[in-house]
Amino acid sequence: MTDKIGAVTGPVYVVSVPREPHVDLAIEINHRPKYGLAAIAAEAVGDEPPQVLDMRPGDYIEQSPLNNGEPFETWVELQNWCNVRADRRFGGDLAQTGQAYFKLVSVYIRTGFAGFIPKFLDATGRPFNGVRAVASWPGAPDLGGEQLYPDYAQVPGHAVAGWSNESGDVGFPYSHGAMFNDLGDGVYNLWPMSPLSPGPGDPVGSDALIGAGWWANTNHDTVNGIWQVVIKGGAGPGPEPPGPINGYYEVLYHNGVEVGRIAFSAPTSTSEYYRALFRGSDELGRIHYE
Repeated sequence: MTDKIGAVTGPVYVVSVPREPHVDLAIEINHRPKYGLAAIAAEAVGDEPPQVLDMRPGDYIEQSPLNNGEPFETWVELQNWCNVRADRRFGGDLAQTGQAYFKLVSVYIRTGFAGFIPKFLDATGRPFNGVRAVASWPGAPDLGGEQLYPDYAQVPGHAVAGWSNESGDVGFPYSHGAMFNDLGDGVYNLWPMSPLSPGPGDPVGSDALIGAGWWANTNHDTVNGIWQVVIKGGAGPGPEPPGPINGYYEVLYHNGVEVGRIAFSAPTSTSEYYRALFRGSDELGRIHYE
């Protein structure tokens, strides 16, 4: 088997999709870890706006000409400054109940890098390595015969593509014209490929982020997308989300709002126990319990 997923020949990576994948991922933006992406639950319709995560430093945002110096927090706020949209024709709209697909779950705004960095999560919310990601714009080159599936390109077959890394990222430097125009229109379309012949549990399609770009008079403040493998309708293979065990569970909060719970067993002895947060093989911190 291969750890690549996308429009490729031969076997593809088969994912096991739980009903309600939750995200507890550390994203490193500008070399600073950010924690607590909101929980993502699979839903029946799949057409609600993506969540908006503003990953720019707070002191930078205060001096920004965007959104009156406030962080972007809602899709409505973002739409006041640009015309990005989620296109679900070949993703959530195409998938049948019980099928997996790449859902555009969030958009995030970052600064300080002259390019787009889409991110991909597997069904458990962990970084998805080996996703074939695509960026297209009106002047994009021919992809050289590789078949795009799905194809959200402005000119069919014209795009650039790359594989996501162990952090679930892939970078696409700007081309000429990547900036939003005065009307807030961007020219970039971004999306992950899906297998041409999906096997059991493979994504059958992908949503796209349409009209992405970056704002003038900023340090390359850019709108990027985050995709996660989810099940249409919340049904399909995988266990039910765990409930509290003996009444013990942790609650994950994002900006003061409960976004998920993690169940665990009660201690059976008086010995010290704790929960550790890892990024890769590096331990970042511990939570001790009394």
